[in-house]
Amino acid sequence: MELGDLKTHTFGEPGKDSRQTSHALNWMEVGPEVSATTRQRHGTATLVIEAIEGASPPKLADGQLKVRAKVTGTLTLHGVKAKKTVPVEVTFQGPADAPTAVAIRSASPMRISLKQHDIKPRDLAGRFLAGALDKIGQKIADTAQVTINLKGKAPRADPRLP
Repeated sequence: MELGDLKTHTFGEPGKDSRQTSHALNWMEVGPEVSATTRQRHGTATLVIEAIEGASPPKLADGQLKVRAKVTGTLTLHGVKAKKTVPVEVTFQGPADAPTAVAIRSASPMRISLKQHDIKPRDLAGRFLAGALDKIGQKIADTAQVTINLKGKAPRADPRLP
């Protein structure tokens, strides 16, 4: 995932969510307040799937084939690797023998430790908030809950080809 495309939806209010997204990008060192070199170094997160377990029998619903499973893999975020297991639902559209689209979404959020991945307040507002909370004995939560929602379509056939 290109982290520059990340969007947060914590508040359900566009203005607040936009500001939080901006803070999150700067905390991960992919926002506008860091150098281009740093943005490039931390610009992606990957989840390499190493195992699929407990796949349910495919179910046909609304003309789509759905499968539930747990995927286990290695998440690389901010240069740090961590093993993760995530329940997912995979939906295939189109003919069963030649699907035309697939969607993968997490059935529940993946919990990510900010401290483990060295994600911390790096922008002025975040450092101020962290300092103010520290003074009154509170901390910024260490865990972020991340959901996955990926969609892909089969490439369209080139009409110029036979």
